[in-house]
Amino acid sequence: MTTDNHASKHLSLEQMHGYLNHSLSADEERMIDEHLADCDICLGALEELDLVQQADPEALEAHQHLTEAFAENLEKQQPAEQSRGGLGWLKYAAVIAVLLIPAYLLWPDGDNAAAGKALFAENFEPYEDVVSVRSGEGQPMAKAMEFYNEEDYPAASQAFETLLQQNASNEPALFYLGVSLLASGDDATAVQKLSQVLENANSPFKESAEWFLLLAHLAGDNTAEATRLSEQLAKEPGHAYGAKAEVIFNELQVSPFLH
Repeated sequence: MTTDNHASKHLSLEQMHGYLNHSLSADEERMIDEHLADCDICLGALEELDLVQQADPEALEAHQHLTEAFAENLEKQQPAEQSRGGLGWLKYAAVIAVLLIPAYLLWPDGDNAAAGKALFAENFEPYEDVVSVRSGEGQPMAKAMEFYNEEDYPAASQAFETLLQQNASNEPALFYLGVSLLASGDDATAVQKLSQVLENANSPFKESAEWFLLLAHLAGDNTAEATRLSEQLAKEPGHAYGAKAEVIFNELQVSPFLH
């Protein structure tokens, strides 16, 4: 079996892709077959690559870019070793990167979701109470806001729901319901309620609803929608949450391999 001393004999990513896609000549395929019979490293890497290529072509394409960056970083960090190993050293680095595919695949559906939840926890703060002062003591909205300010979000959610049953156009109740649901951990329903707020393009809660909708997508592991919305808010001139949204957008772009 091959060892580190035979790194120059390892297959390149180009060879692996060509082998899997049947784009190589018969002689090239026969040479690779002979190599795989004697190289557990390349055989394992090829099997992983085949699984990814069948399951998620987009993940494969992204991984190829990461592999190039991985090899480039290694080349910069250890120029002496690279020069001694020549092109084979880079091939070996590429093989190592291929063997990291399982970890990469966990990023979109696992670690990236965890990253989304972490960003949610880092950025979530309940929206300030801007309505109690307009509601007299004993009024239903004031009671709902009392629960809200006491951070009793389940009770606040129920109170806001009751208000909306009485008056479906009660926009403050709808907005604070969305925030309360999000604070309670019901991100899916929070998305629905906050999206309803945004149906009114002139809502005084528009920008705040967009921000909490972004956070709800993060909490719900919907990083694709969170990325889209964070980019949208970051690009909107003068948006109250534009700077924060830009930070989130940039965080969501960071690959785990390049941290």
